[in-house]
Amino acid sequence: MIDANSDDLSFETPAQVEAYCRFFLSVRPSDSLAEFPSQEEFDEYQNKRERALHAQLDELSRIDFTKANRQKVEGTYFKITKKSHVNPLSSEGSNKASTRFNFKDIPLLRNRAIYLGKSKLGCEYELFHLEDQRRILKNKFLPDPNANQDDFIFPDHVVYEYEVSLDNVLILTTKPSCDAIFIQTRVILNEWYEHNYQFDIPTAGQVLATLARIQGFKGILYTSTRIQTETNLVVFEENSGELSFKQISKTPYNQPSEWLLK
Repeated sequence: MIDANSDDLSFETPAQVEAYCRFFLSVRPSDSLAEFPSQEEFDEYQNKRERALHAQLDELSRIDFTKANRQKVEGTYFKITKKSHVNPLSSEGSNKASTRFNFKDIPLLRNRAIYLGKSKLGCEYELFHLEDQRRILKNKFLPDPNANQDDFIFPDHVVYEYEVSLDNVLILTTKPSCDAIFIQTRVILNEWYEHNYQFDIPTAGQVLATLARIQGFKGILYTSTRIQTETNLVVFEENSGELSFKQISKTPYNQPSEWLLK
């Protein structure tokens, strides 16, 4: 029996993986038979969903933080938020949407995560999926010589620059740093939203974040999935407290339309 209020998460044995798999599926049951053409297709979806969750939890079967790369992170970091956001360092969004290190629909895996990028470009890639936008723009505008690239406009955003100092951060920016806790780099780099939206299940990365938070880490420094020359920092507000990083600058965000169309 899984205790929904317990932080004692472990996936070392097949029995533990099976138990947590059943628990997570029971918390997020998929019983919308009406959405499927037949009972057979519904059953096939349920089986795929269960196998996918098993595969995610199996990724964490050997995880061990004993030799984790634990450092103090200092330096300048950026965050891009909508202009309407009053507090850019708020974790309020964690209750509204799942993210790479937060699965909002299961309380045990809901982490009050705040994301920052080492550079403005890294933030742009992560927030706006620039490579995808670039492909869309080129397909839309280049075939039409009369098209106006300014027709494609991002919502009003603001770029914040902060002086960051945070101790007890889990470093997962290289293969050796992932090897140190016995996980594959794909746990960090996977496309989390595909599992969340296709099967409504948490990913290994989202469960990893909960495990790291339980271990007392204040955040994770990791390689950007969108531009792997960049690094991002996710901070767990549960362990770090309300953030009070010194704000260095605040500027309106200008969309990179010229770069996108190159």
